[in-house]
Parts: sequence; C-alpha cells; structure tokens
Amino acid sequence: MEGRVQGDPRPTQRPPVRLTVVVAAVFLAALAVSALFSAYHVRKERYAVDVPPGAKGPFITRGAVVRAYAAFYFLPAIQVTRADRVFHYRFR
Repeated sequence: MEGRVQGDPRPTQRPPVRLTVVVAAVFLAALAVSALFSAYHVRKERYAVDVPPGAKGPFITRGAVVRAYAAFYFLPAIQVTRADRVFHYRFR
C-alpha cells in the first residue's frame, strides 16, 4: 500500500517494465546494426585530394595542411593518391 492514498479502491498498477525492456533492446539492436552498416559502407569509400604544395610555412606546406584537414573532414573515408572521387583545391 506504499504510495497509495488510503481508501483508494483502484487496484495497484504495475508499470509495463517488460515492454520497456523489449523496446530498449530492439532500439539498441537497431542502433548497433545501423552503425555497423554505415561504418562498413563508408569505410570502403576512397577519395583523393588534388592540391599543389603551396608555400612553405615554419613546419609544413600549405598543401599538406589542406590534405590533413581533408583527411579529418572526410573521416572515416580513406584518402588515397588515385581515386574515382577527386577534390581539387587551388591557392589564390
């Protein structure tokens, strides 16, 4: 009788715990399958970046900076020297 008003004629109601657990399990399974499918699909993507070397800075050239930024921006795709998808970048 804990949590009920004295004299309440309605029966105590159990929360639908089983349904919540099933829904959570289905949701997590769908999330895991979606993540695996997306990672597998994107991981096979290959791209190349066409960038001239550019001016030399104190430690690195401007072209190397652009290629490093592209590698981060297009994660988890794989950067290669020759690919079907080529991104061109020119310095002004």
